[in-house]
Amino acid sequence: MKALYFTKHGDLSVIQYGEVPRPRPGFEEVLIRVAACAINRLDIWVRRGWPGLNLEMPHWCGADVAGEIAELGEGVSGWQKGQRVVVDPGITTLEDEFVRRGEISVSPGYRILGEHTRGGGWRICSCSSEKSACYAGFSGICDRCRAATGQPYCLAYAYAPCKASSR
Repeated sequence: MKALYFTKHGDLSVIQYGEVPRPRPGFEEVLIRVAACAINRLDIWVRRGWPGLNLEMPHWCGADVAGEIAELGEGVSGWQKGQRVVVDPGITTLEDEFVRRGEISVSPGYRILGEHTRGGGWRICSCSSEKSACYAGFSGICDRCRAATGQPYCLAYAYAPCKASSR
């Protein structure tokens, strides 16, 4: 597929346009045909890079994604091809005390779509099929507006319990 990508960190001059490998859905993953992807400050930071950030190259950014399910990976249930979704960019890679308490963003296994993995900024992306990773809601809102809910929704979801409890 064609995409904007980079093969090394740097300023805007590192961005290229061309063919990149088309993602395939893994076990319990869905492939999303991206209708809209919001660009935010994280995308700039990732392109610029920082010590310790080791990405598979070529890399393309994009954490806040809305679109429709294009393909179902093995083991996926509860989703249908063609279903419109908003993707939660937060990825959990381990089950630990933080995840069990619902504080996934402080888990050492926490990753972000478009930062630690290739993102959804360009046509197709692969993500977890867990109900916590894809949302079928926001159906009455345009794709661009749905994409803009990604990281802000994660922050609101993560911090709402802090205000509502004694923590």
